[in-house]
Amino acid sequence: MIADLVKWEVTDPATMDAGVVAKAKRNLISPDAKGARRIPVVLDPFAGGGAIPLEAERLGCHAIANDLNPVAHIIQLATLEYAQNFSDLAGSSGSSLFSDNERPLIAEALEWSVGAIRQQVERDVKHFYQSTDGEVVIGYIWARTIQCPNPACRVEIPLMGSWWLCKKPKKKVALKPITESTSKIIEFEVLEGDEIDFDPHKCSGY
Repeated sequence: MIADLVKWEVTDPATMDAGVVAKAKRNLISPDAKGARRIPVVLDPFAGGGAIPLEAERLGCHAIANDLNPVAHIIQLATLEYAQNFSDLAGSSGSSLFSDNERPLIAEALEWSVGAIRQQVERDVKHFYQSTDGEVVIGYIWARTIQCPNPACRVEIPLMGSWWLCKKPKKKVALKPITESTSKIIEFEVLEGDEIDFDPHKCSGY
Protein backbone atom coordinates (compact mmCIF):
# COMPACT_ATOMS: atom_id res chain seq x y z
CA MET A 1 0.00 0.00 0.00
CA ILE A 2 2.85 2.41 0.79
CA ALA A 3 4.26 1.90 -2.70
CA ASP A 4 0.88 2.87 -4.15
CA LEU A 5 0.42 5.87 -1.85
CA VAL A 6 3.60 7.58 -3.02
CA LYS A 7 2.40 7.72 -6.63
CA TRP A 8 1.55 11.22 -7.85
CA GLU A 9 -1.68 9.97 -9.46
CA VAL A 10 -3.31 9.28 -6.09
CA THR A 11 -3.47 13.02 -5.35
CA ASP A 12 -6.14 13.46 -8.03
CA PRO A 13 -9.55 12.37 -6.68
CA ALA A 14 -10.79 11.87 -10.25
CA THR A 15 -8.41 8.97 -10.93
CA MET A 16 -8.89 5.32 -10.03
CA ASP A 17 -5.58 5.45 -8.16
CA ALA A 18 -7.17 7.77 -5.58
CA GLY A 19 -8.99 4.77 -4.11
CA VAL A 20 -5.82 3.70 -2.33
CA VAL A 21 -6.03 6.86 -0.19
CA ALA A 22 -9.57 6.03 0.91
CA LYS A 23 -8.48 2.48 1.72
CA ALA A 24 -5.57 3.77 3.82
CA LYS A 25 -7.94 6.11 5.66
CA ARG A 26 -10.26 3.23 6.50
CA ASN A 27 -7.38 1.19 7.86
CA LEU A 28 -6.05 4.05 9.98
CA ILE A 29 -9.37 5.23 11.38
CA SER A 30 -11.23 1.94 11.55
CA PRO A 31 -13.48 1.48 14.62
CA ASP A 32 -12.07 -0.42 17.57
CA ALA A 33 -13.80 -3.30 19.34
CA LYS A 34 -16.19 -0.88 21.04
CA GLY A 35 -17.05 0.89 17.79
CA ALA A 36 -15.14 4.07 18.63
CA ARG A 37 -13.00 5.75 15.99
CA ARG A 38 -9.64 6.95 17.23
CA ILE A 39 -8.00 9.43 14.90
CA PRO A 40 -4.18 9.08 14.94
CA VAL A 41 -2.23 12.19 15.93
CA VAL A 42 0.93 12.99 13.94
CA LEU A 43 3.32 15.54 15.47
CA ASP A 44 6.18 16.96 13.39
CA PRO A 45 8.12 19.46 15.57
CA PHE A 46 10.45 20.40 12.71
CA ALA A 47 7.99 20.30 9.84
CA GLY A 48 9.83 22.53 7.36
CA GLY A 49 7.65 22.83 4.26
CA GLY A 50 4.94 20.68 5.84
CA ALA A 51 5.15 17.58 3.65
CA ILE A 52 4.71 15.10 6.53
CA PRO A 53 1.71 16.80 8.20
CA LEU A 54 0.13 17.38 4.77
CA GLU A 55 0.28 13.69 3.94
CA ALA A 56 -0.95 12.85 7.45
CA GLU A 57 -4.01 15.08 6.94
CA ARG A 58 -4.62 13.53 3.56
CA LEU A 59 -4.85 10.15 5.30
CA GLY A 60 -7.35 11.49 7.84
CA CYS A 61 -4.94 11.96 10.75
CA HIS A 62 -4.86 14.93 13.09
CA ALA A 63 -1.60 16.67 12.15
CA ILE A 64 0.36 19.07 14.34
CA ALA A 65 3.20 20.98 12.67
CA ASN A 66 5.79 23.33 14.12
CA ASP A 67 9.06 24.95 13.11
CA LEU A 68 11.33 27.66 14.50
CA ASN A 69 12.09 28.96 11.02
CA PRO A 70 9.59 31.75 10.18
CA VAL A 71 9.88 31.05 6.45
CA ALA A 72 8.98 27.40 7.04
CA HIS A 73 6.06 28.52 9.20
CA ILE A 74 4.65 30.70 6.41
CA ILE A 75 4.99 27.79 3.98
CA GLN A 76 3.13 25.56 6.43
CA LEU A 77 0.31 28.09 6.69
CA ALA A 78 -0.06 28.15 2.92
CA THR A 79 0.19 24.37 2.59
CA LEU A 80 -1.76 23.17 5.61
CA GLU A 81 -4.20 25.91 6.55
CA TYR A 82 -4.99 28.40 3.81
CA ALA A 83 -5.57 25.83 1.07
CA GLN A 84 -7.81 23.80 3.41
CA ASN A 85 -9.80 26.68 4.90
CA PHE A 86 -10.31 28.79 1.78
CA SER A 87 -10.44 26.21 -1.01
CA ASP A 88 -14.22 26.43 -1.37
CA LEU A 89 -14.31 30.21 -1.88
CA ALA A 90 -15.11 30.98 -5.50
CA GLY A 91 -13.13 33.51 -7.49
CA SER A 92 -14.31 35.93 -10.16
CA SER A 93 -14.88 33.03 -12.55
CA GLY A 94 -17.09 31.26 -10.00
CA SER A 95 -14.60 28.43 -9.44
CA SER A 96 -13.10 27.04 -6.25
CA LEU A 97 -9.66 25.53 -5.67
CA PHE A 98 -10.76 21.95 -6.24
CA SER A 99 -13.21 22.62 -9.06
CA ASP A 100 -12.50 22.04 -12.74
CA ASN A 101 -12.17 25.76 -13.48
CA GLU A 102 -8.92 27.67 -13.28
CA ARG A 103 -9.52 30.79 -11.16
CA PRO A 104 -10.37 30.03 -7.51
CA LEU A 105 -10.39 32.97 -5.09
CA ILE A 106 -7.34 31.72 -3.21
CA ALA A 107 -5.32 31.69 -6.46
CA GLU A 108 -6.45 35.21 -7.33
CA ALA A 109 -5.62 36.45 -3.82
CA LEU A 110 -2.18 34.83 -3.92
CA GLU A 111 -1.42 36.26 -7.35
CA TRP A 112 -2.47 39.75 -6.25
CA SER A 113 -0.48 39.56 -2.99
CA VAL A 114 2.69 38.34 -4.68
CA GLY A 115 2.39 41.09 -7.29
CA ALA A 116 1.91 43.77 -4.63
CA ILE A 117 4.90 42.53 -2.62
CA ARG A 118 7.06 42.38 -5.73
CA GLN A 119 6.20 45.95 -6.68
CA GLN A 120 6.96 47.21 -3.17
CA VAL A 121 10.28 45.35 -2.97
CA GLU A 122 11.23 46.56 -6.45
CA ARG A 123 10.61 50.17 -5.42
CA ASP A 124 12.67 49.74 -2.24
CA VAL A 125 15.73 47.94 -3.63
CA LYS A 126 15.79 48.78 -7.34
CA HIS A 127 18.55 51.37 -6.89
CA PHE A 128 20.85 48.67 -5.50
CA TYR A 129 20.60 46.60 -8.70
CA GLN A 130 21.58 48.72 -11.64
CA SER A 131 20.68 47.48 -15.10
CA THR A 132 22.64 47.77 -18.33
CA ASP A 133 20.97 48.87 -21.55
CA GLY A 134 17.59 48.67 -19.85
CA GLU A 135 17.82 44.91 -19.30
CA VAL A 136 16.42 43.40 -16.10
CA VAL A 137 19.04 41.76 -13.89
CA ILE A 138 17.75 38.42 -12.57
CA GLY A 139 20.92 37.01 -11.01
CA TYR A 140 24.41 37.77 -9.79
CA ILE A 141 27.63 35.79 -9.61
CA TRP A 142 29.05 36.12 -6.11
CA ALA A 143 32.67 35.39 -5.19
CA ARG A 144 35.14 36.10 -2.43
CA THR A 145 38.08 38.27 -3.45
CA ILE A 146 41.69 38.67 -2.44
CA GLN A 147 44.06 41.50 -3.21
CA CYS A 148 47.02 40.81 -5.45
CA PRO A 149 50.15 40.73 -3.21
CA ASN A 150 52.18 42.60 -5.84
CA PRO A 151 52.55 46.19 -4.52
CA ALA A 152 52.42 47.49 -8.09
CA CYS A 153 49.15 45.69 -8.78
CA ARG A 154 46.81 45.40 -5.77
CA VAL A 155 43.93 44.32 -8.00
CA GLU A 156 40.96 42.65 -6.30
CA ILE A 157 40.97 39.08 -7.64
CA PRO A 158 37.76 36.99 -7.51
CA LEU A 159 38.24 33.44 -6.24
CA MET A 160 36.33 31.22 -8.66
CA GLY A 161 36.59 27.48 -9.15
CA SER A 162 35.13 27.76 -12.63
CA TRP A 163 33.99 30.44 -15.05
CA TRP A 164 31.22 28.32 -16.51
CA LEU A 165 27.74 29.85 -16.33
CA CYS A 166 26.11 27.03 -18.27
CA LYS A 167 27.72 23.82 -19.48
CA LYS A 168 25.15 21.71 -21.31
CA PRO A 169 25.71 19.64 -24.46
CA LYS A 170 23.77 22.13 -26.61
CA LYS A 171 24.39 25.29 -24.62
CA LYS A 172 27.70 26.54 -23.27
CA VAL A 173 28.07 29.96 -21.65
CA ALA A 174 31.14 31.23 -19.82
CA LEU A 175 32.23 34.34 -17.97
CA LYS A 176 35.58 35.62 -19.20
CA PRO A 177 37.70 37.96 -17.04
CA ILE A 178 39.17 40.89 -18.95
CA THR A 179 42.38 42.34 -17.54
CA GLU A 180 44.45 45.30 -18.68
CA SER A 181 47.85 46.39 -17.41
CA THR A 182 46.72 50.00 -17.05
CA SER A 183 43.51 49.22 -15.18
CA LYS A 184 43.07 48.18 -11.56
CA ILE A 185 39.65 46.66 -12.22
CA ILE A 186 38.81 43.24 -13.63
CA GLU A 187 35.91 43.40 -16.06
CA PHE A 188 33.95 40.48 -17.45
CA GLU A 189 32.49 39.39 -20.75
CA VAL A 190 29.83 36.74 -21.34
CA LEU A 191 30.78 34.34 -24.15
CA GLU A 192 28.64 31.66 -25.75
CA GLY A 193 29.42 28.59 -27.84
CA ASP A 194 32.29 29.06 -30.29
CA GLU A 195 33.05 32.49 -28.80
CA ILE A 196 34.62 30.77 -25.76
CA ASP A 197 38.36 31.01 -26.48
CA PHE A 198 39.70 29.88 -23.09
CA ASP A 199 39.26 27.03 -20.62
CA PRO A 200 36.60 28.19 -18.13
CA HIS A 201 37.21 25.21 -15.88
CA LYS A 202 40.90 25.94 -15.35
CA CYS A 203 40.43 29.71 -15.29
CA SER A 204 43.29 30.01 -17.75
CA GLY A 205 43.96 31.21 -21.26
CA TYR A 206 42.85 34.83 -20.96
